[in-house]
Amino acid sequence: MFNNKKGFTLIELLIVIAVISTLSGIVIVRMTGTDDIKNDAKRNSDMEILKDAIVAYRSNNYNDCPVMNCNIGEGSCLEDLYSFLHPFLRSIPEPDPESVYNYFSDGSVCKISVKLSNCQSYQYDFNEKEYSCIND
Repeated sequence: MFNNKKGFTLIELLIVIAVISTLSGIVIVRMTGTDDIKNDAKRNSDMEILKDAIVAYRSNNYNDCPVMNCNIGEGSCLEDLYSFLHPFLRSIPEPDPESVYNYFSDGSVCKISVKLSNCQSYQYDFNEKEYSCIND
């Protein structure tokens, strides 16, 4: 009279699999791009550290920046820039292998920049005292 079969029907299993697949898809889509956010946060933090050190240097040097044009992490740029900024920071932040921090000053113009995931060049202009995102 009563059917005492234990287990799930094929329809119930298909519904559970569909729900799990949908939730997994949502999680995967949400996690895409988190590396960009994490890397951009580090780059922003490094830019802020460099900016603060250069602002301190300028306040002690009649508003002048160290004159050089280099990519931090390439060649002797790290050591050269550190020789100017060492009183104001312990070490210069080094970029991750996928990015380049650029320092440029010709004596009157002074900028630091890095490429972020959402713009070609994210830079701080010490004359304008502002950040800008430049897309080419």
